[in-house]
Amino acid sequence: MVALGSAVAITLIWAVYQCHVYSDLISIEWSTFLSLATICFLDMSIAGSMCYLLTASRTGFARTDSLVTKLMTYSLNSGLLTSICSLSAIITCAAMPKNFIFLGVEFLCAKLYVNAYLALLNARYYLSNGSEHRGSSGQARGRDVRINLMPLSEGSTVSKHGTSMDADLATGLPSGDAKPSSVS
Repeated sequence: MVALGSAVAITLIWAVYQCHVYSDLISIEWSTFLSLATICFLDMSIAGSMCYLLTASRTGFARTDSLVTKLMTYSLNSGLLTSICSLSAIITCAAMPKNFIFLGVEFLCAKLYVNAYLALLNARYYLSNGSEHRGSSGQARGRDVRINLMPLSEGSTVSKHGTSMDADLATGLPSGDAKPSSVS
């Protein structure tokens, strides 16, 4: 796949280098179609091969298979979305060959790649840590946070994570240095 992408990129660079004026770009329309079709093909083949490999790696355990299914859904959604965007750029280029409207669609595709990558980075938390702590409604489970609401008097102490702090009555914020408290 890398060799195919590199060969197409070198061909595109060579074709664009041969152009000296703006009107020459219409004569190398074949290189535009070649690069857009290669991008679309590589996106679809990467998404398909990821799904094939993830399907082959199912273990039979419910949690692992659930995680594999989520990864397959993510790879299909991101891969097919960028493929559809590249395909629409090809269609736009074929429908309107005398202008560069297809570049606007291709710029959108570049943003989709960035968003898919950022979604992948964000999904790592939800797929590893958050999956066992989230219910079907999306509310947190297992990590309950309890807050006791009691009125503070002057000089009372607030305990937070095993440390004792003096609280300022006016601001409600801890004041002074934190000192360890005896937790039993």
